[in-house]
Amino acid sequence: MRVHHPRVIAVAAVLVGISALYPVTNLHAQTSGEVRAQELRVRAEQGDAVAEYTLALMYADGDGVEKNDVEALTLFIRAISHAFGEDYDVYAEQRDTLTARMTGEDVAEARRRASEWESTHEP
Repeated sequence: MRVHHPRVIAVAAVLVGISALYPVTNLHAQTSGEVRAQELRVRAEQGDAVAEYTLALMYADGDGVEKNDVEALTLFIRAISHAFGEDYDVYAEQRDTLTARMTGEDVAEARRRASEWESTHEP
């Protein structure tokens, strides 16, 4: 018979006690993509063009977030409005590529959302 170290038994008892406080059905382990998206959203809300662009790519690809072309285009439009130089060109190219596969209604909705965001945030 194997004898367990008292500290191991104590730690196990604590963990079992803690686990009883958190029902397994309510646990939701976030993926690294979800965590990254949350962090980017904070920066994007502050008008950070790189964060807006990166988050737009995530929405366009469904990487860590649910795929959503309208949200992706909204973020590309916002990123372009905050970008300069080569970044502007890269962001605009991604916007154009995405726009080509979207319906006119969806493009209009993304533009409306971007315009609404810009009107409620200082430049």
